[in-house]
This record gives sequence, structure tokens and C-alpha cells, in this order.
Amino acid sequence: MKGKKVLVTGSSGFIGTHLVKELKARGAWVRGVDITNPRYLPQVADQFIRLDLRLPSDAFMAFATGQSQRMMAFDYVFDLAADMGGMGHILSHHASIATHNNQINTNVSGGVRKWCPDATYVYTSSACAYPDYRQLDADSTPLREEEVLPADPQGGYGWQKLFHEQVLGYYRDSGEMDVQIVRFHNAYGPYAKYEGGREKVIAALCRKVIEAKAENRHDIEIWGDGEQVRSFMYASDTVTGLLLVALQGDGHPTNVGSEDAVTINALADVVSNVAGWPIKKKHVPGPQGVRGRNSDSTKVKKLGWTQQVSLLDGVERTYRWIKKQLV
Repeated sequence: MKGKKVLVTGSSGFIGTHLVKELKARGAWVRGVDITNPRYLPQVADQFIRLDLRLPSDAFMAFATGQSQRMMAFDYVFDLAADMGGMGHILSHHASIATHNNQINTNVSGGVRKWCPDATYVYTSSACAYPDYRQLDADSTPLREEEVLPADPQGGYGWQKLFHEQVLGYYRDSGEMDVQIVRFHNAYGPYAKYEGGREKVIAALCRKVIEAKAENRHDIEIWGDGEQVRSFMYASDTVTGLLLVALQGDGHPTNVGSEDAVTINALADVVSNVAGWPIKKKHVPGPQGVRGRNSDSTKVKKLGWTQQVSLLDGVERTYRWIKKQLV
């Protein structure tokens, strides 16, 4: 990436923050675009512009040099911007999430085709694109990239991700765009939301245990029976996989996720052990998503990717960071 010009949408978000840091470390020139300012770290991109990419006029400005007659010649466009959150958020805002994300992705990918046709467009999709019928059991078979069809994705978020994947596939096959597609599986780590309703499960569990310990109690709430199965990928491993696909991918979707599945109950025990605080799980009604989801990472491993951060180490780093924010 040394000397490359890179546009990162959603640069203030969790993965965007880690990606911009890594791109700068690799010598890239980076323009970050987001609807909000960075929340947890100072912006490290060479340029940062606050824009609402749902608007075509703002998408134009993401590519412009500052003079409307000229556009920036980006080498890579990483499209991370999205309306998203944890399971509670994405299962209760189907229409708005699908609409907003379709507007963002259509405007950004359209900008690449129109103003930056030599750039590689890197689309960050999601494991939510996989069909629910393959994830009905806790011990479901790890998901392989080609198993996304016949379609039955998870809610408005999953449908929109899959739809845009299909559109990009048409552009790829017709030779109109250089496309790379990554399907993330539950990324986590520092700089992710940990409160407010959009946090994901590891951040939520860390916050709950920190609060319980501070209040000298041991009960924490878990949605459902806690036997739902997921795999989790630490932020640095996620970004490494993303960049490998961007540079070496075949243009078709590639999973970036851990193959180490764990139940939510077991995950809560990991957080408890990291905190040194015994917990009593209180199972309550709440959105649970699919019963079992795990990643088949064979394809990304062929690019040279290996998981470096174990779940225990990653949770410990995340717990320390969230505790520091709360304190």
C-alpha cells in the first residue's frame, strides 16, 4: 500500500478506525469520510471529510479534489460506511437499515465507476448475507462462500448486503469494475461501541461485567438461553484479512472470520475470567439471531492469512479498553 491513494468510507467507525491506522502504517495516503467525527481516537487520515454518503452530492465530494472540475485518482476505495449495530438494532430497523445502506453503497460504487474507474472497489459485506436455513442448529456446519444461495439472509441488513454483492458481481463479470468483496464474521476489539443500543455482544458483555463488578453484584443479563453459537475475529486480524483480499482476492466474496466457535454462555465466562469476577447469568427474552454461525476460512487462508489473536487475548484487550472508557 506504500504510495497508494486510498479512500475509506466509514473511517470513524470501529473497523474504519483500525483500517486507517494500518493503511497509514503501510505508507498509504488516506482520505477518510464519515457522517460523524472519530469518537475514540484523533483522526489519523491525511484528510478527513464529514459527509452523508446517502446523498449523491456528498458522495461526489468524497471523490472531489476540492475543485469540482477534478476528481481524486484513488487506487483503492474501501466502502465500510453502514447503518448497523448489534442484533437488537439490526432486527428492529429492517427498513431504514436496508434503505440507508443501499443509498450509501449505490452512491459510492457509482462514484468509483464514474469518477475513479481505475480504482479497486473493496466492499465489506457480512455473514448476515448467509441464509438462515443453514444456521438453524448450534452445531451448524461452518459457512462456505458459495453457500450464500439460494437466498434467505438475515433481515434487511443481510438482504441489502447480499443484494449489493450480486450487483457488484455483475459489474465484475462484465469487466466494468475491479471489485473485491469481504464477508466479516463478528469483528470485535477496542474502539467499538460498547453502550447505547448499537453495541455487539463482546462489547456488551464486557460492559455488563464491568458494571456488575463496580456495583458489587454478580448477575448479568443474557438474551435467550445463551447457547447460540458464534465465532469472533479480533480487529487486527480482521484488517489483515481485509487487506489481503483487497490486494490478492479473486473478485468473489471471501470470508474473514475465526473458525473457533463458542456459545454466548461460554463467551460470558471468558469475560468473567478476564475480569476476575464470578457472574450469575440471568437469561431474558431478547433478539438472538440465528442459532449457530461459524466461518469457513479456507479461502482467506490460501492468501496467507492466519489468526494471530486468540479469543482470550482479544477479550482481555477489549475489556481493558472498555473499562478505561467507563472509568
